[in-house]
Amino acid sequence: MKYHIEEFSFLKAPHQEELDRINACQRAVFVGTNIFQANVVGWKWRTQDLKQIRIPYSLWGVGYSGSVGSMPLQVCRETRDLISWSRKAMALGVRDPQTAQWLRLLGVNSELVGCPVLAYPDSRPGISLGEGRPVLAVRGILLHNPDQESGPAQRTLVNWFFKEYPNGSCVVQERADLGLLSDKPTITEFDEIVSELSTARFVVSTRLHAGMLALAFGRPVVFIAPDTRIESFCDMIGTKSSSLTFDGLSQAVETAKKIDRGDLSEFRLVANRVKSFVGRLHDFLESQMTGTQTRKMPQPNRAAIFMLRARTRWLNS
Repeated sequence: MKYHIEEFSFLKAPHQEELDRINACQRAVFVGTNIFQANVVGWKWRTQDLKQIRIPYSLWGVGYSGSVGSMPLQVCRETRDLISWSRKAMALGVRDPQTAQWLRLLGVNSELVGCPVLAYPDSRPGISLGEGRPVLAVRGILLHNPDQESGPAQRTLVNWFFKEYPNGSCVVQERADLGLLSDKPTITEFDEIVSELSTARFVVSTRLHAGMLALAFGRPVVFIAPDTRIESFCDMIGTKSSSLTFDGLSQAVETAKKIDRGDLSEFRLVANRVKSFVGRLHDFLESQMTGTQTRKMPQPNRAAIFMLRARTRWLNS
């Protein structure tokens, strides 16, 4: 079934014209992002805005974000309201096991489907060294009360990477990341980031989405976890992550050197698990987009899609 897609962003508060456009659609799908946190930060959409959506809605590949080693059950009022709103969704598909566990502790059931970023490429290759240069991705703003070592360790990581791989590059997801990379080669445009990650020899990343996208293209990734997002994703996909501390950095450096020598033994499970979760993502979205209609709408059918930045190719297929 073909859908006309109306796209909306979490990055700005909605106005009435947008709400009218949304409610003229047949259904709404909220795609990815860390929509669940103990204390809501960053998003302009609030639960009071979401409650004005009168059409059926689903959440697809959304996640929880918190400090490594903790899973708080005390949440702010806005988060409580958001969780209550999510209970009324047609379906709730989450990104990683820790999100599912945290929601379950709060009395919310969900389906583990993975992150839509995994589904971006058209093909599902095995894991191999790319023909391009090594790539680094870093996080300029560390959330959730990071360890005191986290900031200095990440700066040390940047210095080590470009000393070891002077021909390397760094992909930048947010403007704040540039503060760590003042004199380093950086890539900021989305299409160029995709190209760089898809051909990278390997990737070292303290950012979840850069690492996921590289894995989806079949590139080996050294994940370093500043919070629960990377830690839980790596557990799910069958690879390891290091902590963003000096001890963790030492482990990551050794892993990067091993990969650079061609040892990809740590990635035996990864390609198959990526393929498996891409299947889950596809089945979940298909069931939501072609499920029982609750309202009769004129053709072509219209769907409201909420995203942050990167598109998922399926949305227009």
